[in-house]
Amino acid sequence: MARRRVVEEALGMALPEAWYRFGREYGRGSFETRSGLTVSLSILSPFAKDFLKTVDEWCEGYRGLKAMRTRRAFPYEVFPTRPGLLFCGSGERRALFWLTKGAPDDWPLVMLDPDDRFHSVRTGLPGFLLDLFEGRSDCFGGDWDADWFRANRGTFIFRPARPRPSAMRGDSTA
Repeated sequence: MARRRVVEEALGMALPEAWYRFGREYGRGSFETRSGLTVSLSILSPFAKDFLKTVDEWCEGYRGLKAMRTRRAFPYEVFPTRPGLLFCGSGERRALFWLTKGAPDDWPLVMLDPDDRFHSVRTGLPGFLLDLFEGRSDCFGGDWDADWFRANRGTFIFRPARPRPSAMRGDSTA
C-alpha cells in the first residue's frame, strides 16, 4: 500500500484498480506467443521502481509530438492535463494510454496504432487484453488484426520483465 500511496501522491490522482491488480499479479512484462513470437505489447506496473519516471518520459514525448502537430493528429490532451492521455504501455510503433476522464475505474483505454489512429476501448484493462488476444478487436493495427489474433488464440503468454521474488522462491501464489 505504501507504493500505491507514493504513486498517487506523485501523480495527484488515483489509478484504475484493475491496473493495480494487474501490476500486483504480473508485474511489468510483455506478451508473446508460446513459439516465442513477441506480440510487442508491454504493460507498465504501477509498482515498478521506474514507473513514475517512465510515465513522465513517455507523456513528455507525446506532449512534444502533440505540440509539433506533424504526422500525428492528437484528439486528446496529454497528462498532466486532465482529461488527458496517461501512458500505460507500449509496443512496436504502438502506445497504450488511459484517458483520465471521470472516475479512474471508468477511464477508457486509448490505443495509438502504427497507422497513427487512436482507438478508444471502454472495457478496461482486463477486457481490452481478452478482446485483443481472443481476436475480438482490431485496435492493435498494422499486420496484427483480429484475424491474426484469432488464428493464434490460446498461444499467448505473459513474460515478466524479471521474475518476481515469490516466483523465485517457488511460492505457488506468485
